[in-house]
Amino acid sequence: MAEAALPANPLVEAGLLTPIGSDGLYARSRAYEEVTDALQRLLGGMPQVRGSEALGLPSLITAKELEAHGYFGNFPQLAARVYTCHCEGTERAFQPSQLALLPAACYPLYPLLAARGVLTQARVFDVRASCFRNEPSREPWRLQAFRMREFVFAGAAAGALEFRAAMMEAAAGLAAALGLRAEMEEAFDPFFGRANNILKAAQLESGAKFELVAAVEEGRFAFASFNSHGEMFGAKWGIRLADGTPASTCCNAFGIDRMAVALFLTHGVDARRWPDSVRDILQLHAG
Repeated sequence: MAEAALPANPLVEAGLLTPIGSDGLYARSRAYEEVTDALQRLLGGMPQVRGSEALGLPSLITAKELEAHGYFGNFPQLAARVYTCHCEGTERAFQPSQLALLPAACYPLYPLLAARGVLTQARVFDVRASCFRNEPSREPWRLQAFRMREFVFAGAAAGALEFRAAMMEAAAGLAAALGLRAEMEEAFDPFFGRANNILKAAQLESGAKFELVAAVEEGRFAFASFNSHGEMFGAKWGIRLADGTPASTCCNAFGIDRMAVALFLTHGVDARRWPDSVRDILQLHAG
């Protein structure tokens, strides 16, 4: 039986991305980075996140914290531990370290926020990180190493829901202004094992997760997600409001690389030829 043809990646063919040894792992060209830089500026300038506290987080997290989040239990297929060398004399052995690669930008925020003490007022955090998930693929939008920008609200339950609704509306409007064909859809996480169907149904029933999904000639993929946690993280990490109750949180995550891929697949691989309206919004350099 003949092997199926490998999917074409227009960004690779145009030299915007160059594979470097594993599916979904790329070197990025200057032209590509100009677009991702523009998207970072655009997201940071949204009125809804004005006054937020900006945090750049490392691409590593302690395995203990990631386990406390339930990640190794819920998504073991996506996780990656860091191994280090233990050397004694001429003997060498690689063993798991106390670290893991960060799968989502917001994870380190919650214990950090709990360590600050009582949350006396609602806060919004603008979190950036480079993330990793073990899902090698040749789909243009599915990278193993990628940049994530999250806007996280912590405060009362009503405020968390209002902030998420505002971010969903803003993101949909932004996608339309950028000329992307995108729809907001109810969604669920790829839980592992037998619990998948139960957890999936619970997410869908509660409306805990929505995704903004782009449609391009090559397929459909989510490039932003909007997640309501209720008091889950507040209770888990001890993030308390002034009245002693757990804080409610929500995270609104934008995949910077997926947004860039959506733009290139929609408007073409040469950003200099994109519609003037899109270039103006992104404040791309002329020429």
